[in-house]
Amino acid sequence: MNHFESIEAHSTNVEPVGVCDENSDVLENLPLDASAKRFIRLSDLLLEKPDLAIITTPSGLHPKQCIHAARAGIHVMTEKPMATRWNDGLRIVAKVWSHLRSS
Repeated sequence: MNHFESIEAHSTNVEPVGVCDENSDVLENLPLDASAKRFIRLSDLLLEKPDLAIITTPSGLHPKQCIHAARAGIHVMTEKPMATRWNDGLRIVAKVWSHLRSS
């Protein structure tokens, strides 16, 4: 099941506020209702202050994006693997933990 099918299946508990992709053609063709905004930049999506950022990009991009979301005060969920290098995984955990302690 892909992510959008999962969102639809759980629509009574999940409300997508936005989706981000650097490719505008991809954004235009995503199966989301009109209430979900589309963003080219992650930083713009994070300004919407979603409860959760679900990172579904290639795993090599996860550390940078997870840390960016955590710094914005947004909870983060990633696909596995969380990171492809041990130190990147540690950086994610340290940044998220730091955010949780300061909240």
